[in-house]
Order: sequence, then structure tokens, then C-alpha cells
Amino acid sequence: MSFCAYLQSTYRTARLACDVLLCFFCSFGPTQLKQFFDDESGATAIGYGLIAALVSIAIIAALNALRLGLTTTFGKVSRTLTSAAAK
Repeated sequence: MSFCAYLQSTYRTARLACDVLLCFFCSFGPTQLKQFFDDESGATAIGYGLIAALVSIAIIAALNALRLGLTTTFGKVSRTLTSAAAK
């Protein structure tokens, strides 16, 4: 009995996702597994995704600070105009 067959027969109560992963990795040979884990083709996309997330966070923080500054400025203008109109 192969190792994969043993695991599948022993752990019948495992969730479907575990079974799918188990079958996926058991379908590879040793050299194919090494190639799968050595493959770094998605690393660049993940890096660019992280950079985009950090830039987005920086833009949101800057816009939030700008919003607070504009609220203060327009509040001062509104109070000045209201007091000037009252005179």
C-alpha cells in the first residue's frame, strides 16, 4: 500500500480540501515536487501586490490628513463669512 493510499484510508474524516491537497501532492514524483517548490514565477506578482497595498494605505492616510485640514480651513472660512455677514 502506498503512503498516499494509507493516508487516505486512515484519515477518512479529513475535510475535502485536505484530500484534494493530498491527491495533488501525491500525484507528483520527487523531481516534480522539487520543481514545484522551487518555482518562483509568482513571487514577482506577490511582491508587486504588496507594494500596491502599501501605496494604497499611504494614499488613504494622506487623503485622510488632507480631509481633516480642509475641514478645518473651510470651518474657519465659514465662521469668518458668518461673522462678517452679521456686522
